[in-house]
Amino acid sequence: MSAQKRNRIRGERGVALVEVIVGIMVLATLLLSLAAASGLAARQLYYSRRDMDLWSALQAQAESLQWRGYGNIVDGSGTRQGHPMTWAVAGTDPQVVTIVASWTNRAGQSVADTLVLVLPSADTL
Repeated sequence: MSAQKRNRIRGERGVALVEVIVGIMVLATLLLSLAAASGLAARQLYYSRRDMDLWSALQAQAESLQWRGYGNIVDGSGTRQGHPMTWAVAGTDPQVVTIVASWTNRAGQSVADTLVLVLPSADTL
């Protein structure tokens, strides 16, 4: 084997090793990106599930108050599906019922979501 051919083979081996190292680095970067994205997706799923549960509780409380009938709703508080709630009634025609549900975020801060119902004295349909 000639010296020129031997040098070319040695050079090709070095390029192959560099290509393998670059390939491993690209693969590692892609896997780390995928792991970060899946963590973000899991967090967003948790938030959406929590929000759906909270708004389901608010809707259930609103329906419960509506079933009492116009003029029979008074200020109060209670717990619905594990969420503490308060509601206040204002006005006479229409009655405006404000329902506030409280929950604690990941930072330990108390947060409130509000649902406002406007109830006319007569059926408008």
